Amino acid sequence: MELLVRYYQATGLKSVLKLCSLLRAASFDWTTALHTFQQAVPVKDNTEVFSADHFAAPDKISYDQRQKIINHAEWLADGIRYTLFSGIFSGNSRDLSAGNTAWRYLLKKHYALCGGTTGDPFLLGKASDQAVSTCTILAWTEAFASQMLLDNDAWAADELVRIIFNGLDYCLETDIIPERQRVNQLNKQAGNPVSENAAYLYGRLTRAVACVFRHAITVTHDGIRINYLIPCRMIHSFQKQTVILNMTYQELRFECDHPFRASVDLFISARETAEITALCGGKTFPAAPERPDNSRTGIFLRSDRTWLPGDGYHFEQEKKIICEKTSHQGVCFFIRNRLMCLPVHDRFSPVAVCGQAVCSDGKVSVKVGSIDRWKEENGIFRDIPVLPEITGNIFEVQLEPYAAAHSRISMFPRGKQHA
Repeated sequence: MELLVRYYQATGLKSVLKLCSLLRAASFDWTTALHTFQQAVPVKDNTEVFSADHFAAPDKISYDQRQKIINHAEWLADGIRYTLFSGIFSGNSRDLSAGNTAWRYLLKKHYALCGGTTGDPFLLGKASDQAVSTCTILAWTEAFASQMLLDNDAWAADELVRIIFNGLDYCLETDIIPERQRVNQLNKQAGNPVSENAAYLYGRLTRAVACVFRHAITVTHDGIRINYLIPCRMIHSFQKQTVILNMTYQELRFECDHPFRASVDLFISARETAEITALCGGKTFPAAPERPDNSRTGIFLRSDRTWLPGDGYHFEQEKKIICEKTSHQGVCFFIRNRLMCLPVHDRFSPVAVCGQAVCSDGKVSVKVGSIDRWKEENGIFRDIPVLPEITGNIFEVQLEPYAAAHSRISMFPRGKQHA
């Protein structure tokens, strides 16, 4: 559906609309499935029982098979993307709102720290020992990116940057992409470059990365929208001149021959911890408003003025750290949308957090104490213990971004000390 809609937008051929109509009539009813999505008990059977004709004749799918399709994390993301483009074609408001409706439910039941939803490959809840399928992460990258074509898309931009700087970034930093990721794992999850799924996985990765670059900067009818910063140079034609946007993770600057008048919308995600400064005509001033720390959704900050060559924005990480509560009364830490983790090795002794994380000179550290109980099997930590007792010394450790550590602890138990 996405291919047909984009092809029609580029060519205007009416015959493409007929194909869209035929496809919409013959496809699985994802709109109803997403609006009525409720599932608390995991579906654990594998997907190999499906044959190709199940997808060609959705009306013949049994109730059991339908539940497996809907609760498959990767297919669910593709279903959300399908309904969005189906809605763009039909103008149906239920199609357009289906993705947001399903995601609000998923947030309560199946959210995972490293982006995407949980899935191995089915939705399996919030537990720290549940694997996240890499293909699922990549599918949700495309799903959230597609939702940003709508006006009420701040929620999708929030979730997209969470994936980009964690699960997706890890795929780009590692030599061989693993088929699954875990927030807590002792040994590196190596992928198999010649496995049956390798070509499919790398194909999804290529599409996901293309989506990330396509949606970083968008040109609207009255200006430019900056959704997130990634290191690159983007060229856009705006007001009869070429405007180049030079971006790093910390800064964005405009390159242009002449000043231009435009509304620039800068997205500030809910987990953005940097101090944002506007650069205007050689002067600097604070750009971001104060927001409550428990804000769940980011905001777009609009600046309507004349932009000069060299103007832009600067992001400076200072001391702010976002601490999120997890299942089993655990905690995790974010700076600039990056999930921070403790790099570990094979002989790692389990620890629990004993205080607040602190950030100094861009480095994050936290005090931890040794604990006795935390079950581990084959390099995989079982779910975190609930308020374990500190039995050893308390010491300080330095945390690194999720994407930089192959063996890591990202979801920490909170330790209970003796009175």
